[in-house]
Amino acid sequence: MNYIEYKDFPSIPQWLEDHIRKFIDNAKIRPVQIDNEEYRQSLIEKADLWIDADQDILDVIAEVEYNEEDTLGYHFKDPRAYGYQQQLAKFDFISVDKIIEDWVYANIPDKIIGINLQIMYGGILVTPHVDEVRHYALNYLFDTGGDAVETLFYEPLEEFKHLRLYPRTLIPLERIKVIQAEVIPTGVWHRINVEAVHAVDKLDPNKKRISLSLSVLK
Repeated sequence: MNYIEYKDFPSIPQWLEDHIRKFIDNAKIRPVQIDNEEYRQSLIEKADLWIDADQDILDVIAEVEYNEEDTLGYHFKDPRAYGYQQQLAKFDFISVDKIIEDWVYANIPDKIIGINLQIMYGGILVTPHVDEVRHYALNYLFDTGGDAVETLFYEPLEEFKHLRLYPRTLIPLERIKVIQAEVIPTGVWHRINVEAVHAVDKLDPNKKRISLSLSVLK
């Protein structure tokens, strides 16, 4: 199975990229860091999961099924979820303005339920996980965040295949194996299956990985 598909959608024009970069510079961003107690607590309380997310969406996320007896990953509130040896990246996930929305809806034919800007920085790994609510992410990279950053997809090792995948869990590297690795270039729309276990690795902690991320249903 191929977990990533490149799409022949219109490239983002330079004037809109300039607007997006200026929008990011001026945005009131609350940085998210997943390796500290404050962030774990904010997830539990739904406070900072999606900036400006609709309350209906947050309610759906809060009610996502989870059973600690049969989960492949650890819940965000479980200290075992933070046992990675690698340095975890911070990320910002921020809402966009009407200028960006209007261009997306006029040019992208997929059924879109959310539009955000995503910035990763300050670490080398976005931990293996599956997404909440959305089935696919349609992304467009402006900056890669490093020279050879990989988007990785995994499957459970044989002894863990009986366990279930739950959103809002961090999946230990020792329970999974890489089945696809992709170095995604800038300036290309790509659709990712975010119901599969995925991660971003080999980030440069001194650079930012910036993308426009659209949430897409099946």
